[in-house]
Amino acid sequence: MRKLFSLGSALMFVAVAGTAVLPVAASAQTTTASSSIQAQLDLIASLTAQIQALQQQIQALQQQQQTATASLVSSLSLGSQGDQVKVLQALLAANPNIYPQGLITGYYGPLTEQAVRRFQQQNGIDPIGIVGPQTRAKLNAEMENNPISFEDASGTSSGSISTSTPTFSVNGGEGENQNQNQNQNQNQNNDQNGNGEGDHRQICAIVPPGHLIAPGWLRKGEGENETPIIPPCQTLPPGIVNQLPTSTPVTPTSTPTTTVALAISGVAASVTTSTATVSWTTNAQANSQVMYGTSSAYGSSTELDSALETSHTETITGLAASTTYHFQVVSVNASGTATSSDMTFTTNALPVVVTLPVVSAVTSSAASTTASVSWTTNVPATSEVYYGTANPLDITSTSTASVSTSTLVTSHTLALSGLAASTTYYFVVQSADASANMATSSQMSFVTTQ
Repeated sequence: MRKLFSLGSALMFVAVAGTAVLPVAASAQTTTASSSIQAQLDLIASLTAQIQALQQQIQALQQQQQTATASLVSSLSLGSQGDQVKVLQALLAANPNIYPQGLITGYYGPLTEQAVRRFQQQNGIDPIGIVGPQTRAKLNAEMENNPISFEDASGTSSGSISTSTPTFSVNGGEGENQNQNQNQNQNQNNDQNGNGEGDHRQICAIVPPGHLIAPGWLRKGEGENETPIIPPCQTLPPGIVNQLPTSTPVTPTSTPTTTVALAISGVAASVTTSTATVSWTTNAQANSQVMYGTSSAYGSSTELDSALETSHTETITGLAASTTYHFQVVSVNASGTATSSDMTFTTNALPVVVTLPVVSAVTSSAASTTASVSWTTNVPATSEVYYGTANPLDITSTSTASVSTSTLVTSHTLALSGLAASTTYYFVVQSADASANMATSSQMSFVTTQ
């Protein structure tokens, strides 16, 4: 038997020896081939869909890695520099009672150290001002409430943080007062990472829509507008985006309340020889702190009083007498920071200690018509003896006899003459120091001989 196939034709011709060639329909083979091709097309479509899904997952993972939350991974102390310090300062600034200055400079200066001490004290950690493992763990836990990241100028976020110590120097670090607010933006844009990213990277807050940025990150800008010292990140992690509500937010019908800029007035100081009590008022409730020192660089401060009030009083102790001090009061609330101008006070002088004269060791010796009276004083003083036969002796009477000398001595001896023999005489000694402070003995007596 001989078989002839005509591909592409709907008929198959079968030739059998001794018979005519007859056309036969091939519908069964055609159906089988079409089904195979469709199955392959379906498989290709399924694989394409899977590839697209994987690409979307990879893109989502890459985006999530780009917006990873920053964290503290190294210990920090006075003098540390870099992105790790920026993360620390941002976390501390989220609470205006902890870090009212809110300077994100990347330099661990005295103000940052004071803020770390307050954070440690608030969280039951030994307030040594160094970010060690215990403090770092607590700060990283704060990330859950106020997550932060880094992003470049185009808005692309990155959770990577340089932990190396850069070799640049910051002019004076944070300084000793509040005057670095004007340099904050410049410090943030400096290449503080040592990796060439400083000109393009800025720290940012991961704040989903509908959520509030931390109050410490808000600062009063021009006019009545508030601008955050840490701007919100332009790109949010997919995990946050997917959890956002899909419903249209309700537009408030009431007019938002205008935030009034915090202002300080009525600054006054009352002093003693070693303390100063500084008081002031604010137009809104805020916390209290006083910066002070023997120059306008200050260098010292009172402990931050986190109680929010409008009448403020802070007491400075351990001051030197007769010394002029510079001081500046600081109050912070959610609307921003208010500081007074540089002011001064002078502590009181120590009182002059005066040693009053004291008469002691009074003795007398008498002859028939003369006598000698001796005594001592604790300080140099004059000498005078009142005497007479009247009892009691009135030393204020002009008729009472007396002898005296104005020489200032501590050992005194005066001679009496013209006395009557065998007579009892009464006498009182008196001495005065250079300031006319007087010391008077009790009344005593002697008897002249025959």
